[in-house]
Amino acid sequence: MKFPIDSSTMRGMPANMYIKKIATFLKKLKAKGLTETPCVVIDSHEYSCGKIYAFTYYGSQSQINVLFKELQKEKKDNKSLAFAKGFCRLSDGASGELELDFALKGFIKPDQVKKSKKKLFMKMGVTLKDVVKGTFAEVGEVEEGSVDEVNEVPKEDSSSGATQSVKTDEKSLEEDSKSILVSASTYVKADKRMKEIILPLLRSKTGAVYTKKELEVAKTAYTSLVDFLDVCAKEEGKQANILDEKPKLKALKNSILDNLLKKKYFKIWKKVESEYKKGNESLNEEDLNEEEQAKISRIETLLNEIKELEALEVNQS
Repeated sequence: MKFPIDSSTMRGMPANMYIKKIATFLKKLKAKGLTETPCVVIDSHEYSCGKIYAFTYYGSQSQINVLFKELQKEKKDNKSLAFAKGFCRLSDGASGELELDFALKGFIKPDQVKKSKKKLFMKMGVTLKDVVKGTFAEVGEVEEGSVDEVNEVPKEDSSSGATQSVKTDEKSLEEDSKSILVSASTYVKADKRMKEIILPLLRSKTGAVYTKKELEVAKTAYTSLVDFLDVCAKEEGKQANILDEKPKLKALKNSILDNLLKKKYFKIWKKVESEYKKGNESLNEEDLNEEEQAKISRIETLLNEIKELEALEVNQS
């Protein structure tokens, strides 16, 4: 969703006006059912009123890219400038307050963001839930090619001093790693398709058409999520498990659990299934296989022949 004010104007505002504009925009996002928005975070920004807080700009991806390029140019003259871009996720807190998660990449550390934004968010009446380095593909949201570890298959340690038992343990760990990485990759891809294909249909108030394709996409998103959680559960029962070696995978699992995605994705699947059945109560010819279509064709031919015979008998009489 595009922010109504350009980033340059926002950076030139006094803090109280900035806070009001941002709080209003975030509430509009939530009201529209949007749970994620691109953003740029600046660790320390001096507002026109002289106060210094963190600065975050939300908006469309093109707006974010423009600001990020501007900051990259500014950093050449100001080496201490700390900033990053990524995504902000919106969710409801236990008490109904708005909670925000950030997944960022750039010239800033997550701990810096947590410290610098805490005071600002308190003024907005918003809770900063968490900040992670990377993308939401690594913590439950999907962005193609952003899960660095999904495509990373660990290599067996072939050092000459390793004993046979150590090699056996490493081989077992490598197999577990491949299994969980494949499961994570499958989920990430299925989740991306679900958000691209299903969510727009669910948000549209009229004219949404659900076919077998949409039904399969929703089902696969849910089943791949469940499969990934099952693999993680098996791993956590082991003394040495790949989740301890791959913190991003652990973050992905925790995000699924924290955001109750298993329950939500199940509801989405069943909603799509229900809508599909409503739109396909009568069986279409295209849903039949060739044998069934041939049978129907023969029956129609016989019925036509019977009608012709009956008409002939009436004429003769």
